[in-house]
Amino acid sequence: MLVVLIVATLAATAAASLGRTLLQDASGAAGALRARTAADGALTTVLANWPSTWTTVLIPGGSDTRTITSPAGSATVRALRLDVRRYLLTADATSAAVAGPVGPAVRRTGVFAQLDNVAYDVPAVVVAAGPVSLATDTDVRAADAPPPTWSDCVTTPDVPPAAVAAPSATLATGARVAGSVVTAPATWTPPVPERFGDVDRATLAARADVILTAGGTFTPVPRAAPAPDPACARDAASWGEPLRGPGAVTNCTTDYPVIHIRGPGSSTIRGPARLQGTLLVDGSLDVVGRVEVAGLVVVGGTVQSSTGSLVVDGALLARGNGAALGTGSRVRRSRCALERAAAAASRPVPLARRAWVDVVR
Repeated sequence: MLVVLIVATLAATAAASLGRTLLQDASGAAGALRARTAADGALTTVLANWPSTWTTVLIPGGSDTRTITSPAGSATVRALRLDVRRYLLTADATSAAVAGPVGPAVRRTGVFAQLDNVAYDVPAVVVAAGPVSLATDTDVRAADAPPPTWSDCVTTPDVPPAAVAAPSATLATGARVAGSVVTAPATWTPPVPERFGDVDRATLAARADVILTAGGTFTPVPRAAPAPDPACARDAASWGEPLRGPGAVTNCTTDYPVIHIRGPGSSTIRGPARLQGTLLVDGSLDVVGRVEVAGLVVVGGTVQSSTGSLVVDGALLARGNGAALGTGSRVRRSRCALERAAAAASRPVPLARRAWVDVVR
């Protein structure tokens, strides 16, 4: 009986120990799964909500981080920019705490990502499917130059496109055009781009950071997001900051949003107003007062600034019945502004869903 009792006791002890071991193993496996889920989820979140500064500010060789928290745990995503288009993203995740003797699990997941190629290579500084008219004291320049207040652009010699491409162009006395004017009979359709590198206009519109309904009047003035957020506000009244230096809203100088005014109606931008990035207007656009833009403006209908002055450092593309630029309007080609707006409109594509999974602990 004593032997039987001893054997039974030993068996029970062994069973209890085995049970504790299996429970710890199960807890450890669950923690590892949570950590892996947190890491994968963080990468997915960053790829879907790509920080614009990783495109417009982060230089090759530079890195930056974001912290993503989910029910599965917390993860720090580090972006290392390898070159102009490619990035190495790593997510170090710690599983959410649970009761028990097993501590949180840690996982590292990595993936390579590449920006798709959005390119604003325009055939002319002002391109229109209808006639273009330039009032007195208007200025269209084909030569590349940075926006007046920008000091960090690199300008290299190149062959400039045409200054104006349209079926016809009317220049009032005192209008200035520096570059060629390409005109043809009214039946001619100038090459107003429908594709911008790897993406078409519909895809570009689908990436809009701000979506507005046509028919309204807008007065965009850059505004910082509420503290402690260091970003720029993005809404119906804040579309990036084209100024640099005194008077500029510094939170917005690196923000190049895609703005989509959706619908076939006519919309008005009333100055004083300023914006940078990509402005897509499905219908017509009327400019009242002074409106300053750094980047690309694409209008599906007519552009009118007869009671205002439209100042664009980048390019202006108009379909519909063409463009009428009022006194004081300026459209000057800026590769720097176009390239930054195009880069901000690009989106990352994973080159491999998972480059590796490194079990840290």
